[in-house]
Amino acid sequence: MRPYEIFITSASSAMIEFVPDTISVHHLKKKMIDLKYFKLTNLHQFYRWYFHEKFEEAQYNFIRSLAAYSIFSYLFAIKDRHNGNIMIDRSGHIIHIDFGFMFQNYPGGVNFESAPFKLTQEYIDLMDGPESDKFELFKSLIVRGLIEVRNNLDDLLSFITIM
Repeated sequence: MRPYEIFITSASSAMIEFVPDTISVHHLKKKMIDLKYFKLTNLHQFYRWYFHEKFEEAQYNFIRSLAAYSIFSYLFAIKDRHNGNIMIDRSGHIIHIDFGFMFQNYPGGVNFESAPFKLTQEYIDLMDGPESDKFELFKSLIVRGLIEVRNNLDDLLSFITIM
């Protein structure tokens, strides 16, 4: 996970640190449509094209960062996880931004996200499918992360209590 600074300016506004060398998945998908002659229709194809010789490294960066953000999203009930709030950096990591909606706070007061974290078919395809070793790695990272949460539950609960 990548920490970044947030400067609170009022009860309802803040300035967020610029996260360099990133693009939102939403913007990337718009660009992929514009670059249709490259035959880029999904994240797997984009990663192969953009990262080329470093594809596998970028793929592993994606998997590790997706596992971390999935656990974080699950624990803190992060909402508003649309593609405009999900960034990809130059190394292939996924970076979630905008944590304004968490616990029981929903955008517009409407609860429309029932999944504990965002795991789309496109993300699974980027991990080479549900039967692949890479998807097994993702699942094992989730389990290892949850075990660490359990081992450090008192610290986590203290943090949540302060919030």
